[in-house]
Amino acid sequence: MKFYNSFQKWMNHQGYSVNYFGDLIKNIKVFLNAAAEDHLNNNTEYLSKKFKTVDEETDAIYLTVTNLYK
Repeated sequence: MKFYNSFQKWMNHQGYSVNYFGDLIKNIKVFLNAAAEDHLNNNTEYLSKKFKTVDEETDAIYLTVTNLYK
């Protein structure tokens, strides 16, 4: 949890979005799960409900492929 909190604070300080942080945490959890399956990681703190992926609703506007060609 110390890593999680420090990393979140650093990401916020750098101006990265909440969704980007959540995406990175999701990927970190994938690697930690794989390491645990291969008996390379015995720290299970990442399984805590506090070590969670986060996201927020965005108003992202994007163009379709058809609109891009126009």
